[in-house]
Order: sequence, then C-alpha cells, then structure tokens
Amino acid sequence: MKAIIMAGGEGTRLRPLTCNRPKPMIPVLNRPVVEYSVYLLKQYGINDITMSLFYLPENVVNYFGDGTFWEVSIDYSIEELPLGTAGGVKLALKDYDDTFIVLSGDGIYDFNLQDIIDFHKKNKSPVTIALTHVPDPIEYGIVIARDDGTIERFLEKPSWGEVFSDTVNTGLYIIEPEIMERFVPSNEKFDFSYDLFPLLQKNNIPIYGYISDGYWCDIGNLEAYRKVHQDILNGMVKINFPGKKIGEDIWAGKDVEIHPEATVTGPVVLGNYVKIKKGAEVSEYSVIGDNTVIHENASVRRSVVLHNTIIGTKTEIRGAIIGKRNVIEDTVSIYEGAVISDDCQIGNNAKIASGIRIWPEKIIDQGTQLNSDLIWGKTEKKILFSAEGVYGSFNIKITPEFAAKLGSAIGAFLGKNKKVIVSRDTTRASRLIKRALTAGLLSMGVEVYDLEIASIPINKYSVVYENADLGIYVQISPHTDLQFNLIRMFNKQGFELNNVERRKIENIFFRGDYPRSSAFEVGRLYYPTHNVESYIMFVSNFVNKEIIAKKQYNVIVDCFYGTTTHIFPSLLAAFSCTATVLRGQIREFNSTEEIRNESRDSINGIKNLTKLNNEIGVIVGPHGEQLTVVDEDGNILQWDDITTLLGLLFVKYRTIKELCIPVISSSRLGKIAEENNVILKRVPKTPVFEDVFTIFSKNSESVYPHSMYEYDPMIAFLLLLELVAREEKKLSEIRRELPDTNMYHTVLPCPVDAKAVVMREIASTANGHVELIDGVRVVHDDGWIIILPDTLQPSVHVYCEGITDEARDKLIDDYSIKIKKITAKYA
Repeated sequence: MKAIIMAGGEGTRLRPLTCNRPKPMIPVLNRPVVEYSVYLLKQYGINDITMSLFYLPENVVNYFGDGTFWEVSIDYSIEELPLGTAGGVKLALKDYDDTFIVLSGDGIYDFNLQDIIDFHKKNKSPVTIALTHVPDPIEYGIVIARDDGTIERFLEKPSWGEVFSDTVNTGLYIIEPEIMERFVPSNEKFDFSYDLFPLLQKNNIPIYGYISDGYWCDIGNLEAYRKVHQDILNGMVKINFPGKKIGEDIWAGKDVEIHPEATVTGPVVLGNYVKIKKGAEVSEYSVIGDNTVIHENASVRRSVVLHNTIIGTKTEIRGAIIGKRNVIEDTVSIYEGAVISDDCQIGNNAKIASGIRIWPEKIIDQGTQLNSDLIWGKTEKKILFSAEGVYGSFNIKITPEFAAKLGSAIGAFLGKNKKVIVSRDTTRASRLIKRALTAGLLSMGVEVYDLEIASIPINKYSVVYENADLGIYVQISPHTDLQFNLIRMFNKQGFELNNVERRKIENIFFRGDYPRSSAFEVGRLYYPTHNVESYIMFVSNFVNKEIIAKKQYNVIVDCFYGTTTHIFPSLLAAFSCTATVLRGQIREFNSTEEIRNESRDSINGIKNLTKLNNEIGVIVGPHGEQLTVVDEDGNILQWDDITTLLGLLFVKYRTIKELCIPVISSSRLGKIAEENNVILKRVPKTPVFEDVFTIFSKNSESVYPHSMYEYDPMIAFLLLLELVAREEKKLSEIRRELPDTNMYHTVLPCPVDAKAVVMREIASTANGHVELIDGVRVVHDDGWIIILPDTLQPSVHVYCEGITDEARDKLIDDYSIKIKKITAKYA
C-alpha cells in the first residue's frame, strides 16, 4: 500500500516556531513530528511514501532525502500553488491506481493501522476516516457515525453551540483511487473535509468511520505542542524514545555530560551532546535538544529547548518553548507559556513574561522586562559591537565564516595596503577565529602582522611600534564556561575604537559590499620577531631603570599560564629583578570551574609566599590586562590603592602640574597633591587620549595614573617598584602611610529603561554641589557620592566617601532610597 503524508502546512498558529520551518518539521522529542508518521507507516510494512509539500519544501527534502536512513522509499510532490488537502494528495498520487493511505504530517498517531485497513476492506469502503474521541472538539471536524460505521454527519471546526459529538476526524484516511479520479479536480484547490466529503454524501457514496482507541494529537497550536510533549513523557503514547534510558524516566542521547552536582528529575529527554553543569537543574516534562549547554545553577522546568542553545548561569526557564541556536545569558527569567524562536540573544537579567512570543533573530537587551510580543523589534543584524568589542558564542555567532566576513569588513574600512596587528590568547578557539579573521583581512589587501600568542599590552604596543593602523586581539571571554569569544580592536594609539569607527565597520559588515582585491593584490602575512625586545626598551623610557636595578628586587610572579608568560619575567629581569615564576607555561584551560580553582590557588599561594619571603607578589591575568599586586605582608592592593600609589610617585618625584584621577577615586591624594603644589583634577574613568605618550611621558605636565594601570599593567607595576625604591621602604609600609579612606562601593538594581531617569532625578534634586563629569557626583559638607550607570548590566554603581563612617552610611542610605523610589514604577 502507498502512503501520502500531507506535509505542506505553514503552521501559522504555531508561530514564531514556524517562521523558519514548515509545521511538519516542528521537533517533538528532538525529532520532526512528521518523522513519527514515517516510523508508524514502516511499523505496519508501508514503505512506499510520498510527501506532499508546499511551504519551505527544501527543509523536508534535505532532512529525509530518499528515505534510505529509515529503510523506506520517499519521494516528493511539491505544489507550486496551494491545492488544499485533497488537491495536493491527487497531485502526489500521479499514476497510482490502488488503495492508499493518507495521514497528516503534523500530528502524532498511535493507531493500529492494520485494524483500520482491515475495517476498510471488510466494509468495501470507498473512503474510511480514522476517528477518535476528544474532550475539546471545537478545533477539529466533528463526526456522527452510525452503528454500521457509516458517517451520518460532518461539521468542520464548530462553535460550542454547534457541537453535537466528541468524535473527531484525525486526518488519517484509507481511500480507493477511483474516488480521487472521479470527484477531485486536477490542479484546483480542493479539500477533503470542506469539499470532497460533502460531495460524496451528496452523491450517496458511503464514508465509513473507524473509531480508534489509540492516542492522537494534532499539533495545531502552541498549547497542543506543549501538551503533546507532556503526554508522551507521561507514557500515553507508544513510541520509541530517542537515546537510552540512564535513570528513572530519563532518556539521554550520545555523549551527554551531567555534572555530579547537577539535578535531573524525570520524565526528561536529553539530546545528543547535551551538557548540564554544576548545580544546574532539569526537571520533569522537559526536553533538551542536541548540543545544548545548561550552565551552573541554571534551572529548566517543564520546558522544551531545541538544538544548539546556550542557557546561562542562574537562568530560570519555566514552562517555556525555546527554539534553536539561542543564547540565553545569565540570570534570565523566562516564564510559563513564553515562546522564543530561533537565533535570538537574551541579555543578562532579562525577564520574559508569561505568554510572550519572540520572533527569530531578535536581541533582548540586558535587564529588559519584556511584556509584549517582539515581532518587528531590533535584530542582531543591527548590532555588531558590545561595550568591549565584538562578542558572541563560539561556533554559534562567532563562527569561522563570521570571523572571515568581519575581517573583510575591517579591511574594507581600513583600505588596501594598511597594516593590522593580530594576536590571541592561549585557547584553540581563539586561534581558529584569529586565522579566519586574518584570511578576511588578507583578502582585502591588508598587511597582517601575526604575533600569535601575545598579550593585550604587547598588541597595543606593537600597533605603535610597527606604525600599524589597527590592533586585533582574540580571546575567550572569562566567566562564560569558555563558550564566548571576544574580539578586541585598538586604534593607532592602542586605545579602543571610538563609536564612529565602530559604526563604520558595522555598516560595512552588514552591507557586505566589499571592494574585493585581485589575486595579485592579496595582503602579505608577517610574523614579527623583535617585538618583545623592542617593548622592553620602550618601557625603559617611562620607568627609572637605574633606581630599580640598584635594589635588585626579588618578585614573586604568577603568570597564570597566560599570554604574558614569555614577556613579564623577561621585563623584570631587564630591570635587574629576580622573578620567582609560578604557572609560567602556556596552557589552555578547559572550564570556568578550572579557572576559578586556579585563581583561588593562585591568590592563596602568592599571599603565603609573600609573607614567607617578605617579597612583593604579582598575579598577571591570562590576557595581560589584569594585575593583582600583593605586598610583603600578604595584603592585596585594591584598584584605588594602586592608582593612589602611582599618583604619589608622580606628585613627589616627577615634575607635574596636574594630577588627573577618575571621579570614582577616593580623596586620599588631595592633601598630598596640595602639599606639593599639584592641582588635583577629577576626570572620566576612560578619557580619550591622542597618543599613548600622553599617559606615560615623563615630561607631561598632566598625568593619568589610573589610565597607565589600565593601558599597560606591567608598566604600572614597574612604576610601583620605582616608588618603593625611591621611598626606600617596603610597599606595605608606604601603603599603610597613605591617608585613611572609608570609601565604599555598592551596586543597586536599576532597569535599563530607568537609568536615564535616575540620573536626571538625582542631578536635578540633589541638595549638594553637582558635578557631571562621569555619572552624577554630588559633593556634600560631610562627604561625596557618585551615581554611575553600568554600561552593560541593569544596575547603577554607587561610590561614596564621608568624613565619618556614619556620614558615609547616611549618604548611601538616603540616595539608595531615592533610587528605589524612582525605579519602583519600572519594576
């Protein structure tokens, strides 16, 4: 017997899940729903299958091919115009002239087909319809059948006032070929329920109904889609679960990784290569698609998550449907009935309300509280750069293809024969992306100087040293379970690109209109060899080498297996320092947990060694951008400690007129600057400089010690050693002699939409002196306070310093209450 599977539906009531796929390809238990029809037919020996297609037919054809994998024969009938159910089946039959079976490709059937076929033959029926009983029949065609099985009456999709039975048409038919030949016109829209069956009754041709007691569900809407998963997991349907049973009602595919401290409570289905991290929870009636990663302490309950999705730390998903290739970041809340289509990015701390639907390729900003459907809102295509650079999940957003295209866009922005410095961290993922970026740059005629593994400070320096036009550093973003790439870009002076430059690259990237180079104009690739030696000489221009060398300091250095392994110990040796090097080899970390453990061991180890040896210790981050300094007593210097000590060096030992400190700095340098006739000026934390020498030059009248520390922490550390040498004291002693400060920093939640309102209200209602340098700084008689919006998170930072602890605490309490009142209406 031949089977026709009707698989052409658009599934408009299933949107946004059907925006990118036809209704029969909607996954149920990680398989397209139409696949269950193929398995059912094969179970009863029906191997000759034609699929009738219309909407996105290539999705079905590409998946099933000729059916060899399923050990059946599948061919296809594709409608150019919609022909209705009966019209589409007639087109699919072609020259077939025997009894055939028709079934819908967007439902789950657990029927005994042999019983239906036997019933059809026994009654010599022209048409047999498989019927079933349902409690809510208004979505279906209801039927009344006589005792002999003949159908007395039809009514398609009745209102409740028209309901006269709970028996419905399941869309599974056994039909004799002469019925199609005689009553169904060719190449015209014609439907079984609306057209053919009434016509047969009008012509007194009997239609038989077989009432099946098996399971059936037509996945006509999102509620039915949720219900069918629950029914299957409850054991109401006899189908083979994908994967193997690994626990009580838990089925898992290939190479599933479940952390010993994760919780999985059945019934649950986990696809191939799923990873469930420490503290994460997947609970009953959840289905997790292939290659999905559920990070630490995330929770998924009663939800369907399709393939290749990343769920961030502490995210909660409750009764939702999540499409393919989504990135759901940390501490997101998605509530019951919400549906997120494919290729979306949900930012940290976002909240998706119950019943909300999000169409494909949308970006939800961090901290957003979404209370209405997002259909036409902004998409990823409008945004390329995050706060620090180009950021995204590895091999989902940041793919080799993406990186090559980005390299081409950067090359088009720069123009031919320009020069770019590239380097990376120690990970293989970053190496892959850097190579693809390099290919894109070279294709645009750009010269590329590849430093291979080299830290951010070396990359910045090399841009200046090589007189390059741009620097690019590729890294794995920390604290993301090594799943996210970050591509940093630096201008000619080694500073982050400004918004205008970023926007130009962004426009070229999305326009995709690159002036391609010819085969003879492809850029050249170089591997420079003397950058480290040159860098050491460069540092000597800004740090007094002789003073440090006389002291011959012993320093404990932890390179954290990172990119400074081959440079920082050599730099210290050039200043006659002896370095005891820990973690001094290049090594790739395999998980965030491993990084956390190593960080904890690193800090504890270096604190113990500094106290034991009475030496200064320093930990360099994996990218050379973060520096942790530990004094001889084992105390960690805070950011404000380091910038204050650097300021002290310039105030006392360099000829300067103005000391620039960020608005969030304490007031400790005030008295020191006044005693040395130096003007203390508060500036934004990230000022813009014309060139690197503005920061480091010995002869500059204005200095920015905090920017030195952030631009190149290795130089900043040597400047600290210079201060220790000049003072002829221990670092711990100099630190203790600094004026006391009670500055306190806290973070308050603030919805993204409320940030600007908070700043306006604080600035306009403050009863002290208001300074609008960076955020809002209010100076009172008994202290000062700064309200500074976070650039990424839905929060504001509060920095406060008072003449007494009590005065400081009162300021914080007063302003916290103000902020909570302002943001209450946005909760």
